[in-house]
Amino acid sequence: MKRHWFLILFIGWCHQIFGQYEVGTQWTYSLSDFGIIKPQFVEITGDTLIGGETWGVLSGIEGCASDFSNCVIRKEASKVYYKDLSSGEEFMLYDFSLGEGDSYTIAVPGSTFEYTVYIDSVRLVDFSGVLLNVQYIDNPDVGSYIIEGIGSESFLFPQGNICDPHYSSIRCFNSGGYFLDFNPDQECDETYIEGSSKEYEVADHIKILPNPAMDFISIEWNHLKRLNISEL
Repeated sequence: MKRHWFLILFIGWCHQIFGQYEVGTQWTYSLSDFGIIKPQFVEITGDTLIGGETWGVLSGIEGCASDFSNCVIRKEASKVYYKDLSSGEEFMLYDFSLGEGDSYTIAVPGSTFEYTVYIDSVRLVDFSGVLLNVQYIDNPDVGSYIIEGIGSESFLFPQGNICDPHYSSIRCFNSGGYFLDFNPDQECDETYIEGSSKEYEVADHIKILPNPAMDFISIEWNHLKRLNISEL
């Protein structure tokens, strides 16, 4: 039975990795701003038909990646493309038919600037029990590595090196009911303080988070009939 479930899960993930992005597909990244680590959600909120091809409409492409905010996205087997709706130009975001030693460019819409990406190596990596191909690259403006079907671990699109603050480190990916958690120490939708731990247990069944706290705290408890809070 376990083998059957593994096969079903593997086939499901193959569909999500190599098939088209579905409406509702969501990436969650972290944004560190003045010591506060916030979630940044990128989501395919709809689709549109252009030239007989279906493209995903994105939300959440903001901040240092705003050059790509007017782009739609399309996945075709091991390749992902984006199209600038202003110019109608189509570009490649990444290509997993490429291997070690290969390179490609990512064009910035409305500009002549391009990011050149060199692939140092390609490996199969275990993410929460799911094996996915990873391209390790040498351009920090794009990221440290690219995950097949998901994209850069830093952010879906490049952010450049003269903008601050950067989105960084993917937390979660959710598509068609298939979910990957890349950072068990951070919930997908929570805000944290840099250097804080996830929670502080003050007594049995009572937890305060985040730790340390700024502006707000959350108190969780189980099997507690009464809780007195005094102002210090």
